[in-house]
Amino acid sequence: MQANARLLELPALFKCFMKKATQEWKETMEHDLSISQFRMLYALYAEGPGKSADLAELLGVTPGAVTGLADRLMQKRYVTRTRDGQDRRVALLAITDEGREFVEGVKNRQQDALETIFDRLDDEDIEHLCRIFTLLLDRPQQASQANARAANRGGRHTLNRE
Repeated sequence: MQANARLLELPALFKCFMKKATQEWKETMEHDLSISQFRMLYALYAEGPGKSADLAELLGVTPGAVTGLADRLMQKRYVTRTRDGQDRRVALLAITDEGREFVEGVKNRQQDALETIFDRLDDEDIEHLCRIFTLLLDRPQQASQANARAANRGGRHTLNRE
């Protein structure tokens, strides 16, 4: 019974942790980018130009959220949006030279902010957290894929009976 009570506590603890981490980010960084904006900018820095849909999947957000993030980063001249020559419906996002310089200037401060947040954990604990979060994030995707496959099998089965 006590384990079940602890499970109910996890979402609230995680929400409090994220609030604290966001606050630490804002206090440590001397710019007005949100964590989400910086994550997108860093993804473009590390991975190169990308489609909005691919960035959404990589960042774990909706394509609409990517559009909003890109709009704010474009206002700062950190990102450009161009149309794909093959398919004009596809928007390609790329980091600008200004964006690249910004990321390079922030990387060390970001590392310091993260170390401040996680300084009470040893390397083994951090590895456990990475493993646990990866496992938790992969599970719903696997479950939704399994549900989609089951629904497709069920649909085919129904069609075959008719």
